Amino acid sequence: MAAEWANRPVNAVSWYDAARFSNWLTTGDTETGVYTFTGAYTVANILDHETAAETLGRTAYFIPTENEWYKAAYHKNDGVTG
Repeated sequence: MAAEWANRPVNAVSWYDAARFSNWLTTGDTETGVYTFTGAYTVANILDHETAAETLGRTAYFIPTENEWYKAAYHKNDGVTG
């Protein structure tokens, strides 16, 4: 059964699960990193890109915002940026 699902998108993952995975990729800890958790579903703080780079001193992984997702999904790769 697992082999049949190998190339399918993941299901039943909450935003909180994704945020904890992003933290784990960033710091190796699920509760602190870009997203600071104080409970199962309580986020006390979310770092912005600049602050994360300064504070964490390493590559930081984020869940893209809606605007970032649209830019990535619909960007015309014509060599012009902005």
